[in-house]
Amino acid sequence: LGVTCYRHPWAVIAFSVVICALCSIGFIRWAPESRPEKLWVSQDTEAVQDNDYVQATWNDNPRYNVYYAQRNGGGELMTPETVQKLYDLYERTMAINVSASQAQDQFPGK
Repeated sequence: LGVTCYRHPWAVIAFSVVICALCSIGFIRWAPESRPEKLWVSQDTEAVQDNDYVQATWNDNPRYNVYYAQRNGGGELMTPETVQKLYDLYERTMAINVSASQAQDQFPGK
């Protein structure tokens, strides 16, 4: 093998490039997938059918919110008083109830 590489270096390089190119053909159709229902759930399950129905009917993705808390005047945040205030804020937020009729759900002029 070493003698062949020594006597025909360009042929060995060309052969290596061709083999590498053949192995890379699969990247033509490669696309990243980040949807967990496509990655981790079998596609013939009822859950996937239900998810497809929900996406087709409402087409709404969940919204995630992050809240940052900082204590006035600095100091330690994780004291019983501040944790209680954060929990009170959480309870007030979870108590918000919004309801709308079908007419309110449409854009004006539609």
